[in-house]
Amino acid sequence: MALVVLLGAAAACVPRVAPLVGATRPAEPLPRLELPPHHQRVVFRWRIRESELEVRGDGAARIAPPDSARLDLFVAGGLGSGAAWVVGNEIRLGPAPEALRRALPPPVFLWAALGRFDLPAGRDTVVVRTDSTLLVEIGPSPRWRAELRGGRIVRLERVDGEKLVDRLERRADGALVYLHAPTRRQLTLDVQRTDSVPAFDADIWTP
Repeated sequence: MALVVLLGAAAACVPRVAPLVGATRPAEPLPRLELPPHHQRVVFRWRIRESELEVRGDGAARIAPPDSARLDLFVAGGLGSGAAWVVGNEIRLGPAPEALRRALPPPVFLWAALGRFDLPAGRDTVVVRTDSTLLVEIGPSPRWRAELRGGRIVRLERVDGEKLVDRLERRADGALVYLHAPTRRQLTLDVQRTDSVPAFDADIWTP
């Protein structure tokens, strides 16, 4: 009985997403955000919170256009490390502590954090345009909602019915915050620097 009550309380806490106001069918193709045509290395700090647990550390992403990335995560205090490979919409994980395995968002959200957005429009797609912002909703199930500003994604959400499942936000200070709403798991990435680099050795793509 207590478990049922707890599960019911958790479900009740899942945020709901309001309908878009003033939405219309797009008159032209949706913008497609692609990776820069050169290799990059992004250095960041990360923090994951879930219930009473908080884990943090450092990380780096090595990114190769058009759609490949390797992420290396290190737990603070030398308590473990792990790597993930993202190619297109597929993610592969190497051996890693459970906290690191749970830290990674689905590939669509990882790519949105790294600057790539390639969700195709469908017949249910609608948009809301202002002078500086484009809101896009792609449906019907799952339903995606993206906010684009200045040529990059500042918010991306995945919705089931009217309930939020995942959300990625780019805050004013540049931090990227991913939320998995049903579990309240939150991952924060603070980017320290982004460097253009020569092509990577082929062996970094081997798990």
